[in-house]
Amino acid sequence: MMDDENNVVDAIDTIGETIFSKQWLIQRLIKLMKIVASETSNNVENADEDDVELCQDLGNHREIDEFIEQDLCILWDMSSNVDVQECLIEHKAEKLLSMAVLQTEKPRLAEICIGILANLCHNEQISNSILSEKEFCLNILSLLSSSDVPFLLQLIRLINTILHRNHRQFSEIILETNENLGTEKRLFQDLQFLFENCLNIDLLRALFHLVNDLLYLSPQIAKSWRDNGGLFDWIKTFCDACNLIIDDLEDDNDLDGEHLESDNHRYYHYFWFIVENLLDDCESIGVETETMRNIFPYIKKLFLKSLAIIHFETFNSLSSFSAACEVILKFKHQIDLRNELLDTDQTLIKIYGRFLRSREILPEKQSIDTATERSTQEIKINIEEFFNWWLEDRKDGKETSIIFPT
Repeated sequence: MMDDENNVVDAIDTIGETIFSKQWLIQRLIKLMKIVASETSNNVENADEDDVELCQDLGNHREIDEFIEQDLCILWDMSSNVDVQECLIEHKAEKLLSMAVLQTEKPRLAEICIGILANLCHNEQISNSILSEKEFCLNILSLLSSSDVPFLLQLIRLINTILHRNHRQFSEIILETNENLGTEKRLFQDLQFLFENCLNIDLLRALFHLVNDLLYLSPQIAKSWRDNGGLFDWIKTFCDACNLIIDDLEDDNDLDGEHLESDNHRYYHYFWFIVENLLDDCESIGVETETMRNIFPYIKKLFLKSLAIIHFETFNSLSSFSAACEVILKFKHQIDLRNELLDTDQTLIKIYGRFLRSREILPEKQSIDTATERSTQEIKINIEEFFNWWLEDRKDGKETSIIFPT
């Protein structure tokens, strides 16, 4: 009889189909609430005996109790479960987590809370709830000025998740407040500062992912970015950051091919897609030819440097090279690039040969992610145009073209 009663209690306490305990979860939310309250009041005189432990670190606002951190990390892991998400929604955990992110002075606590929020935003109800709080959305964008790398990684993950859930509404929040608060301009400034000053490869990758998605999912933001000016500074900044990623790829010779493919080539592609977006309609927005000439040496250096790491046996790597070719051709349409790539004859000949050998085994379509999907045919066209132009240049304008096998 006792066993039956215990089973009933266990069933009531269990979250959905999981083995997680509702009571345990609620207790951790209460602990988090007390931590946030203690920080905002900065007063433990009236704290009861159980709360003293939570508040004992108030003298050092940069750290949290080790055991509390462990519990919150467990909650963070749990929050990726759909049933746990529903339970957290039921107890309005997103409100508490949002408050903690904005008010705490503890970087680790902020990182954990925003990581949990990023997990919760995969739930449409939560993402819509957050999008309805425009002030909070603006506040999380302003947090890109943070200098804490682990926090920034989770913050960018949250922004990306919201952006993919409802990019139109999120873009409108950025754009409609631009005139009054300068939100969009501040966003550009924060991102540029991070790119210029970051040496952390993981953060650079996350930043490339975010900017790629912003430009791809919101043509309005892409246009505003181009209209905002400073094209030379932006592309130089992106080139420097992408060089760091390639250096990391070259230095880490122990990485297997799968890791290379899933990580570095993806972000290498983001770089070229971003530059392609920024150069879109550059004539119509009045980008001077001299500016394009000043930018090209940085593009050329990165293009040549990256040739050694391209693996044409993989679709994503080939897609990256295709995007790079398209960027080079954009420059060719505006400035004279004759003889610019003649010093790479042997390398490009090898690359062309590798491309011909690999193209027959490529799938019709495969995506690096939803924001960079291109068909194999699009890739072939870009590379074909690039090589035809390159051959014409090296043959001093003689009628020479590459015929792709059918």
